[in-house]
Amino acid sequence: MRDRVSSLSLPSRLMVLALVVLLCAVVAGLVGVLFFTTPFQVVVIAFLACLVSAILAHLAGEYPKGNAYIAARMAVQMVVRTVVPTVVVVWGLYFAEPPLEKSLVFYMILFYFAGLIT
Repeated sequence: MRDRVSSLSLPSRLMVLALVVLLCAVVAGLVGVLFFTTPFQVVVIAFLACLVSAILAHLAGEYPKGNAYIAARMAVQMVVRTVVPTVVVVWGLYFAEPPLEKSLVFYMILFYFAGLIT
């Protein structure tokens, strides 16, 4: 499966990434909202933050081309993947008025891993 996805064009790979994270958000969001009374806005904020960070990291890994830039691309990917969700969590828990629920951290980790495996 991984070889089939990696042979797709860039827009197709980004679409697969978005669909996987969206599927995870729908399933986890429904479970959280229906059974654990998690506010819907927490799920949406975590989903959007992780989707944006995954897409930006994927784009950072594509350019510049060449073997000389492998370490730089990997470093930029790691920074983007971790900084964007971390900033959103810190904002949501400490600076938002009123503060968001602590379940934001759970959804952020879940969607982060969904974006990471695609």
